[in-house]
Amino acid sequence: MQYIKEPIFTSLPTKKDFYYDGDCDEHWSIKEYLGKDIEYTRKRYYHLCGISMVHDFYFIGTKAARYYLFGAFRYLQEDKKDEFEWSDAQEVYSALPKVVLKHLDENMKDMRFIADYLIEFFQWAIDNYKKFNVDEEIYGNTQQEYLDLLNKVKFIYGKVH
Repeated sequence: MQYIKEPIFTSLPTKKDFYYDGDCDEHWSIKEYLGKDIEYTRKRYYHLCGISMVHDFYFIGTKAARYYLFGAFRYLQEDKKDEFEWSDAQEVYSALPKVVLKHLDENMKDMRFIADYLIEFFQWAIDNYKKFNVDEEIYGNTQQEYLDLLNKVKFIYGKVH
């Protein structure tokens, strides 16, 4: 599988990188992901509820979230999914913008490291919108959410062409 070129992380997130507010969601994510790599996370999307996994990265520190979200980025780019997995991918595709937006709004500094990747991924997500067969009555206009995020990242990091 050929993924969009990813930034190179030199280490796994530390327990400190997970810190958000000390709540149960943070503790859950530490228990499930600390010491695990992106591939571990990507594979879990095929066995667990994908939307629940995306939300695992909502209430954790940005440095940990920006790393583990690559599991979702990779999962969405893969074409080999059965009917159930495509349904789950639709939910992951639809939930991802909200999680990324939250981390952009709360910690632009730590999201800078993946800004170039986000620009490419969001454009890919816009271009591949039809593949996910998003029900806009349920999820809203997800394609527009990706476009808004694309423009926001370009604006924040001065990448307007």
